[in-house]
Amino acid sequence: MKKIVSYYFLTSIALTVFFVYMLATNSVAQIMNFGGYVYYVFAALMHSSIILLIPMLVATIVYKLTRKEKIVSIIDIVLSTLIAILVYVDMQVYSMYRFHINGFVINMITGPNAAQVFTFDIKLILKVALIFAFIVIVYIALWKAAVKLSNYLNIKKNVIIFSSLLLIAIVVNITHAFAHYRMNVAIEKSAKLLPYYFPLTANTMFLNLGFSVPEHIEFSDGERSDVNYPLHEIVANKPDSLPSIVFLFIDAWSRRALTEDCMPNVYKFAEQNLWFKNHFSCSNGTRSSIFTTFFSISDKYWNDFEVERKSPIFIEQMLKNNYNIRVYPSASLQNPPFNRVIFHRVDSLRVETNGKTVYDRDSTIAADFVNDIETLKKSDNPFFAFVFFDLAHSYEMPADKMEKYQPSWKFADYSALNKDMDPTPFFNLYKNCCHQIDKMLAKIFETINLENTIVIVSGDHGQEFNENNRNFWGHNGNFSKYQIGVPFIFHYPNCKAETITYRTTHYDIVPTLLKNYFGVENPIEDFSLGHLLTDSVSRYWQIVGSELNYAFITEGDTIIEKFPDGSIEITDPQLNYISDYKINSVKLQETINKMNAFYK
Repeated sequence: MKKIVSYYFLTSIALTVFFVYMLATNSVAQIMNFGGYVYYVFAALMHSSIILLIPMLVATIVYKLTRKEKIVSIIDIVLSTLIAILVYVDMQVYSMYRFHINGFVINMITGPNAAQVFTFDIKLILKVALIFAFIVIVYIALWKAAVKLSNYLNIKKNVIIFSSLLLIAIVVNITHAFAHYRMNVAIEKSAKLLPYYFPLTANTMFLNLGFSVPEHIEFSDGERSDVNYPLHEIVANKPDSLPSIVFLFIDAWSRRALTEDCMPNVYKFAEQNLWFKNHFSCSNGTRSSIFTTFFSISDKYWNDFEVERKSPIFIEQMLKNNYNIRVYPSASLQNPPFNRVIFHRVDSLRVETNGKTVYDRDSTIAADFVNDIETLKKSDNPFFAFVFFDLAHSYEMPADKMEKYQPSWKFADYSALNKDMDPTPFFNLYKNCCHQIDKMLAKIFETINLENTIVIVSGDHGQEFNENNRNFWGHNGNFSKYQIGVPFIFHYPNCKAETITYRTTHYDIVPTLLKNYFGVENPIEDFSLGHLLTDSVSRYWQIVGSELNYAFITEGDTIIEKFPDGSIEITDPQLNYISDYKINSVKLQETINKMNAFYK
């Protein structure tokens, strides 16, 4: 037993050395400072000690059952060595793809066309074999060292060591939580190197305690950032005139709500402009959806952009052209922290709106924007407004406003949801909320000068009411069309009514605006994963979701989803499992390369 514990301590140190080597050979090393190195070493030690609990516990159980030291030593060495080899392989995967080993990697290696993605030269095979042999030798030697070390350990010393590891875990997590809030680049980026490492964050707590957030991040030279957004400096020829731009977004807006009966004013507006009926958000949750809308690239970059204070190219171009930028949020911009990630360059940013209920706040932002329009019109500069309604997401509305659709729930009773229930009362509550938002939008449509204003009406993501009979309600549950499909209406000066049926996405918004109205000459690939809205090119292999939980939507709306634990699941549009689907490894490689294009 003492030898097992000794081996656990030594292999934890050895695996920590592996992780430190991973940092030293990664581009993140160029942004590290002393504090970052200290944090990373202790975080790596903590993570190693957690991972290696597995072989230690297995060996302990076998020892208790057999009392055969030789068998125990073989099991402990084999399991610990396999973990070390897996860490080494993961190191190589991360250096290529910027993510850790997951189902996509395994599929690319074992799936069809794998030979077109990976070529294994004999010299490479020999090199890897020698590295694996070296790891095996090291871990056998560590067991021999553990046998000698066990003679010096006793219960008291073991308690001290385990207590120290627990203390390190606590300190490391608290340190990361504060570093995350303060956007410490070295700590944030180095933490991502550790596979499936999920340290503590506590932004709301630190905000409530009054801790400050840095206004910007400064690098000592241009090479210290490991992200490259945009790929090349933006070149733009300023047009003679610039339109004002208005984004009217409804949180959790289902396409099923955009009917002439439920939302007559928005429906009429849609019929009079470009109505994209096959439009998709780039995520099933608010944070990722709004990020991809403004940055036009995958939410995978959220943490990198947050700590480096990267600003959307779209907003930067508006600032260069002296736009008056106004944001009207119903829900607070501090959670998710859009104020830190998307709008941190906007002066006098409105972070929240007062109101006892969501209905009150939605009514307030609509009224405030209507009141501001006349002032904004009189300015010599164009304006941008982002008005973000929350009522269809939160269902908090006065009882006398819910008369249109009955029977209707009075509130969203999530505890009553199940696969076999009738969704009508819940959906009627939702439609009643959308009906009230429609009335608020009507006042905005009446006030805006449509002759010189671009207006986009859409949602951050969809809202599901068990349409697939899989007991999914709301959003953040899957990537079917009911959770990522959203209405999308586009008005521009002198717009002619047209219904668009080819597939478009939120990635397409920024390229369309920058190329058509801001005179940007760069190729779209320099700053976006999208296309022009007027381009009917295929959007399949669309990247949706967040850094941990994302998917590729492929031909036929097949969903290839990667979960936080690294596993993948493949379903058809109705969420039926596809057991015999063959992932095109070449296409997968191309899509991953596009997703990672903005890393150096």
